[in-house]
Amino acid sequence: MGDKLKQLEIKKLLLEYSYLLTDEELKDEIIDEYQPQFMESFIEKTNEVNKEEKPKPKKEEEPKLKEKQPIKKKIEDDKLSDETKKRLKTMFREIMKKTHPDKVNSEDLVHFYVLAKEAYEENNIVQLAFVAQQINVDIDLGEDEIEFIKQLIKEKQNEVKGKETSWLWLWYKAEGDGELQEKIMNTYVNKKFPNLNKKQEKTMENLNEILEEIYKTSPYGKYKNKTKFDEEKYSTYGEVTQISTNGIVDEFKDYFNENTVFYDLGCGIGKMVAHIGLQYNPKKSCGVELSKERFEGANHIKETYCKDMDNISFINESFFNYDVSDATVVYCDNTMYDAELSKMIIDILPEGCLFICRRKPLRGKNITELKDKKFETTYRKTNIFYLIK
Repeated sequence: MGDKLKQLEIKKLLLEYSYLLTDEELKDEIIDEYQPQFMESFIEKTNEVNKEEKPKPKKEEEPKLKEKQPIKKKIEDDKLSDETKKRLKTMFREIMKKTHPDKVNSEDLVHFYVLAKEAYEENNIVQLAFVAQQINVDIDLGEDEIEFIKQLIKEKQNEVKGKETSWLWLWYKAEGDGELQEKIMNTYVNKKFPNLNKKQEKTMENLNEILEEIYKTSPYGKYKNKTKFDEEKYSTYGEVTQISTNGIVDEFKDYFNENTVFYDLGCGIGKMVAHIGLQYNPKKSCGVELSKERFEGANHIKETYCKDMDNISFINESFFNYDVSDATVVYCDNTMYDAELSKMIIDILPEGCLFICRRKPLRGKNITELKDKKFETTYRKTNIFYLIK
């Protein structure tokens, strides 16, 4: 690509990023403005449904000092070439010359310094280039950096899109139509507290009891696999634990909400699927399992512990024969799968889907390993790998 074409492409990408930032700022402002009204309506609705239960006054707690959080990299250091690191360092130095608080007396320029410092520490190439453009610093980027910028813009698009699918946003967009707003609020309350209107109301205390019982369910005995797999090793069985499921959801909490469509491919007897469906109230929590015996175990858990939960379901099928095009999050314990099979799984996922697995599926810059954390299973603690398709 010629230098002029490259500069025009960078300019176009940064204009797109600028638009996304403005769009995000607008949506955040609207959400902040309408949040009190939305919560007031929510509280009124839950009080209507459950009048007898009076809220207990919260015990005042002493303010705690916030611990310094580790810097969360947009792109891991080991994915950046030495040349890319050098370019970013040079760009940041040039920005500092124009914006460092010791050298300028302008709040706007100091603001750009703060943005650039944050971007440099996080390897946020697109934000660093955006700041450079705003203060007329030359932007010297190679093809690798341009690809990273495209990847980061895609992530920002997904973040903004996520705000548009939130219940508060849908409620705000229905302003002026009281009937529609009430319908949205009723749906939100039912999704948030699916059993609020049912006799067997699940409090957090007995929810934990239910989850403990689910995880005690044995995958052996009548649920021991007898179904033939393409290869014997594919039928090898291990389970995620209750603690590990909570840890995984917490690690990717931005992807788990009332609009989440979650799939566990090779779900076994469905403990993780039931857990996520019960505790985190996603739009859909679905397990796909080839083994007939394990599928029967999953149905036992469904019928025993979450019979009334319409968002929890199980499918007795090969996940290569099942349509997962609505997925937003997919988990798969691919410990016993080779790289080619794992790649085939990724191929069936829709764009923008978060894929979480136990074994690195294939080489590529868009695959990240959580190196400092291990998540336990019934066979051992393992690292987690993930990618956004």
